[in-house]
Amino acid sequence: MTKKILLPTQRSSQTVLAVSRLALAALFGIGMVLSFPETYRAMQADSLFLWTPEFLSLPQHHQPWLTCWLTALVLQAFRYPWVAALIQATMAWTTAWLLGSTDSDRSSLHSGLIALLLTATVYLLFPFALQLQIELLLLALLWYTLARIRPQTGRVILILVIGLVGYLLIRWPLLVALLFVHTLLSHNRWTASTTAAVVAVICCCVWPHIYSRRICYIPRAERYLVWEEPLQPVWSSDVHEQENYHRRIRMAEEERWADLLHDLRSQKDVLSDKVNFCLALIAESAQGTLATNLPSYRLATSEDFFFRQTRDSQTCQVNRLFYRNLGIWDEAFHQAQEYYLLRHHGCCMQSLCQVTDYAIRSGDYLLAEKYLSILRHGIGYATFVTSCRQRISEGRATGTPEPAPLRQDNFVGGYSVASEMLRLVEHRIGHYERAFDYLVCALIVDGKYQKAAIVLRTFPFYHDKPLPPLYQATLEYAREQGGN
Repeated sequence: MTKKILLPTQRSSQTVLAVSRLALAALFGIGMVLSFPETYRAMQADSLFLWTPEFLSLPQHHQPWLTCWLTALVLQAFRYPWVAALIQATMAWTTAWLLGSTDSDRSSLHSGLIALLLTATVYLLFPFALQLQIELLLLALLWYTLARIRPQTGRVILILVIGLVGYLLIRWPLLVALLFVHTLLSHNRWTASTTAAVVAVICCCVWPHIYSRRICYIPRAERYLVWEEPLQPVWSSDVHEQENYHRRIRMAEEERWADLLHDLRSQKDVLSDKVNFCLALIAESAQGTLATNLPSYRLATSEDFFFRQTRDSQTCQVNRLFYRNLGIWDEAFHQAQEYYLLRHHGCCMQSLCQVTDYAIRSGDYLLAEKYLSILRHGIGYATFVTSCRQRISEGRATGTPEPAPLRQDNFVGGYSVASEMLRLVEHRIGHYERAFDYLVCALIVDGKYQKAAIVLRTFPFYHDKPLPPLYQATLEYAREQGGN
């Protein structure tokens, strides 16, 4: 077989395409790791992957099954943003190369540019849709293989295999598009591979019903037109706001309160969003400056301290941090549970770690062991499991802590903020010093100055240190109004 000699123009086309693919991958990877490191970490934290047979069967309810499992596996590397960017850049380069290298001489400039444009469009419009990017890579691999297979029999077999098992790897619209385009590009000749493509399309139409009836039920609306990924262009403000949110949550998680407040105050109109507003108040409380700096925040009522009767991922995170800051571990546990129930698989790795930590802090070691038995099957959690088991051993050696008083009849969220904080202060539950500031500030914000003055005189938290100016002004006002 003689080697085909490329013309100078063909070599030039190859060079242009190679440089363009490399530039796309490099610029995308570098830009993503510099702009969205916390979003990468949040993607891993919100994922779920366990080396167990039960987890292997869990994604059967979501199609494509095997790609869902593979996506969860790859996401475990996203805890390191540079690894995540490297993975995505490599996938982008490989996809563009496979889609553009279908000609026998690999020198078609038009097909290469179309492949490059398609890859760039998907990665720029859906930068965090890892499953879609993996499916596009698998689609490119199948497309490249179909174009490269020379024996007619081998091509027919591959097309039929795609029609039978492709539903487990690529979502239905992309799979049918692959077979349909292959049929159109059959050079106007009806061949055996064309017949096989038609049969494969029919199989793709019938297979979702068979799968749902015989293997695992899938809702009718999700069997065919599955497109869950939201449109998130890398240049949109929503994507950057999402990155800012994840960065602030991580600061709060690591108790970097000064950095969090600096980040919130350095940007204009950030505190107009209630999530950021509540995070700032939590940071003030943790630093002991809530009473001092409260006048600089615009609170309409005491309900602005946290979210009540709402249930989405951001409000659950804020409420969890609110009660964690107060040392109310059972409610922090509950908010972490509410959060992971909203995830794709009804659970996620970061919430498993959080509920384990809160169970240990509240002295419920049996419950903590239950979650540790799950986490030990994860990737990269061996150190966390070992440290938690050491904490449990130390706790059992020193004696299991008593449950918090009035834990049974203190329904969190069922009272006003002031009433809830008063119960914590009266019975010394959790970080009751912080609860005391929340109690007085809540009464002041609600305009109950006489009650705030009574609380300040009743509890001795400020008897041996100077009162914040806000508290002094409250006492003076109450005295002027004739309070005792």
